[in-house]
Amino acid sequence: MPQGDILLETRSRNTRENALNTKDLLAQHPEIKSIVLVTSAFHERRALGCFRKVGLQPAVFPASFYSTDRELSLAYWLLPSDEAPRLWGVLVHEMVGYAAYWVRGYLE
Repeated sequence: MPQGDILLETRSRNTRENALNTKDLLAQHPEIKSIVLVTSAFHERRALGCFRKVGLQPAVFPASFYSTDRELSLAYWLLPSDEAPRLWGVLVHEMVGYAAYWVRGYLE
């Protein structure tokens, strides 16, 4: 994709601000008829909810999936992974973030 075809919103500090600032940025470019929201797969639900709440209907391109190849070994199923604490942190962060955004009315 040509670099000139990409608009980046760089002022936001969180997902809600990103949706609001993107809406403002797109208002300066009425020739743009469709957008793609590129975000982490685990964050897609909250991001899409924020963008829809401000009136944008992006196509979504999830990235940065967290997955592993399952093994048929007893150790794989019984021994915790060294990645588990970090992945639990990601999950809890996103769950709390989604709940907070829902309570504040930032989501559609």
